[in-house]
Amino acid sequence: MRHKSGEPPLAPPLGGDELVAAKGAANPAPDPTELEDEPFSTNDVVDRVEQTSEALAPVPPTRPRLMHSLSVAVAAFVLVVAAVAAGALLTRGDVPVAGNVDPGCEDIATDPGESMDSFESSDYNPFVGIQQALVSQSTGPFFFARVTGPVSANELYFRLVTLESFNGELFHANRPNLQALDVQPWIDPCHAWTGPASAGTVDVVIERLRTDWMPSPVSPVALSGNQDVVEDIRVRFADGSFRLDGALSNSGMAYAVEVEIPRIDVGALITDAEGTLTPLFAAAATAGESLPATHPPALTRVGPPDRNRHLALPFDESDKDRLRALAESVTTRAASAFDSGLQLEVWFHSQAFAYTLPVETDLGKISITSWLLDPESPRYRVGYAEQFSAAFAVLARALDIPSRVVFGFAPGDLEDGETMVVRDRSAHAWVELWMAQHGWMSFDPTPRPAGDGLPTHQTLADELGFDLTPYLTD
Repeated sequence: MRHKSGEPPLAPPLGGDELVAAKGAANPAPDPTELEDEPFSTNDVVDRVEQTSEALAPVPPTRPRLMHSLSVAVAAFVLVVAAVAAGALLTRGDVPVAGNVDPGCEDIATDPGESMDSFESSDYNPFVGIQQALVSQSTGPFFFARVTGPVSANELYFRLVTLESFNGELFHANRPNLQALDVQPWIDPCHAWTGPASAGTVDVVIERLRTDWMPSPVSPVALSGNQDVVEDIRVRFADGSFRLDGALSNSGMAYAVEVEIPRIDVGALITDAEGTLTPLFAAAATAGESLPATHPPALTRVGPPDRNRHLALPFDESDKDRLRALAESVTTRAASAFDSGLQLEVWFHSQAFAYTLPVETDLGKISITSWLLDPESPRYRVGYAEQFSAAFAVLARALDIPSRVVFGFAPGDLEDGETMVVRDRSAHAWVELWMAQHGWMSFDPTPRPAGDGLPTHQTLADELGFDLTPYLTD
């Protein structure tokens, strides 16, 4: 798995003879039982990311299979934003949807301010720290992946951590709530994806990534690998992320994940509560575009059980009003959470924004309201993934659409037709919005270079066979 100094790294043979367990690694992760009652800040993980390799003894490989439901993986960062306030909410995210409502997923009146503390130091600048700690823009690979099944390389995102809590400055994962792999289900059924999905298998080999959270595509249903590695993995019930118990990933560590990649069920998403096409898609039909037959979803859920946490916007009324007005102006053609997500995503990919690297050292000091609304603000609407995703999530919440930020890796480079090389420059952030029809749906608001993943509106356009942009923009 190793290469000589000065030589370019080669993709190792997946499922090879050396699978390295990470027990006893330096700088170990804390005991998960000690974290159960504490908010989980991704800064805690960033501090443990290491860039250097360690010589470790090989462990004989075995590949036991563990069948479970839904999930992903992690290795992460922290995101500071300043935006929007709590208060009067719009109703767009509450539009009822035809179909059977799941009575077991009713809203729980969680306090959005509960356990919002983070582990951040007062002088840590997360916007800059994320890039400096994990995204060095080098060419060395973090890990390799090989996909088997009807899943294309440019749609394979690797989840690292999901941040659902927002305290006015910070998006963070509130509680690990870790459980063993043999405890089912892996993910809260009220958060799980219920729509169509494509099955496949992804073999992963770690190279330079050093973390106690393991990268995995959305959504794994089975895991196989070295027995010692499998025994050390725990699952975060809130999102199905994988975490090594008291260990860090190491070069040569390998595992296989069977995944069910969520698919857009267009026929269930383009109608209102009465089963009529929403105005956005009605306009496309009137223009002669071909749309699939509509149908109600098998199951609907108005929101996740901790809906309040995913809508929290603890800011003053002035900022809230300005951002809500902006969100409404961008989504004038939207009559559903799906329509709103598409219109917001297209807007972020328009010429109104620009993607940039490297990171400016003072970028993290700019509030979201200034970044979005003040043309005189430094770096006005110019930024990178963490800013785009934070702004997108905030505007969605202003429309009463539950949102959460996801950090991980965008699709890597397919270099030999089969093996994907995921480098640190692929570190990325995107957003998941709650769709009553199916659950959490990914949107990618960052206007990255072509080939670095497909935003949802482009994936949908490819599936429908026509350009959606004229119907998503005013």
